Amino acid sequence: MEASLQIAAKMKLDRDLAKAVLYQGNVSLGIFEENRHMKRTISDLAEAAGLARYLPPKRYRLAGELLDHHYVVVKKSVELWMLKAVGSETPIVLSVTLDGWDSASKTHVLGVMAVSRRGAAHVQNKKNLN
Repeated sequence: MEASLQIAAKMKLDRDLAKAVLYQGNVSLGIFEENRHMKRTISDLAEAAGLARYLPPKRYRLAGELLDHHYVVVKKSVELWMLKAVGSETPIVLSVTLDGWDSASKTHVLGVMAVSRRGAAHVQNKKNLN
């Protein structure tokens, strides 16, 4: 039982760290591999919180599994936001912005974001298979 709680707590910490890195935008996905002080500090804090032998996620996991997790979470949120916007009595004026990057598997990904006075919403990612 305790082992499964440790695994769940480590997964939550991995996801929280990924969110912090991914939402920052200008942080290397290899921050925990490249900066030994950051890695050690996070490991020490995790150990102090009861997560023995915690190692922060590596670049490939941040750009893969953890990015995919946050994409699904954000996509659901955006879909609800867009449904509410469509049903709104007040028309919403949107601007569309684009940004591209490469995933850990070297697949080019194009992110599309809708921006309005009410805020920004990430619309979708499209993988370029070329």
